[in-house]
Amino acid sequence: MENYQLDCRNSNEYFEIQRDIDILTAQEIHEETVMLALRLSDGIDRDVLGEKADILLTKFKDYVVENDGKIALNNGGMDVMNHILVEIL
Repeated sequence: MENYQLDCRNSNEYFEIQRDIDILTAQEIHEETVMLALRLSDGIDRDVLGEKADILLTKFKDYVVENDGKIALNNGGMDVMNHILVEIL
């Protein structure tokens, strides 16, 4: 951000950009991490999910796979990802 500040043509441009930046809480960062990781075929570490991992592996067992301590959505899980996220977040 500092480099960008130097590249701004004037202070108004810099402050306009600053106004568009959201500061996330720890909870929001966790939720974003889970949402983004579940979109990847690699999945997310079981430890990051905590107790929510058990919900995924039981309630949504037909939609997830677990491999080497990571939980990922299978093809069917990708299709219903939003429903799964609502349940675990």
